Amino acid sequence: MNEKLRQLLETQIIREMELTMVPANLLRDSNLSLATKGAAAVLFSYADLHSTSDELAKLLGVSEERAIAICHELQDAGYGNMFRVSELHD
Repeated sequence: MNEKLRQLLETQIIREMELTMVPANLLRDSNLSLATKGAAAVLFSYADLHSTSDELAKLLGVSEERAIAICHELQDAGYGNMFRVSELHD
């Protein structure tokens, strides 16, 4: 395969991939649980996610109580301004 064709194919593959950028400081924050880091990565995969705690729970596949706990963990660690979840209550 010639170099131009290889580059073209690589470029096309990259365009078709959906990639999500997650801040490294969030992933490396030892104050956050692995579950919360994973949930944050899922949230970052949506360009403009605004949801209720119930919708967030369904999206993450957890109970609403767990979704609320994850949001509180993010807020307590200073990441609350990155995500918008309405109806966040205990």
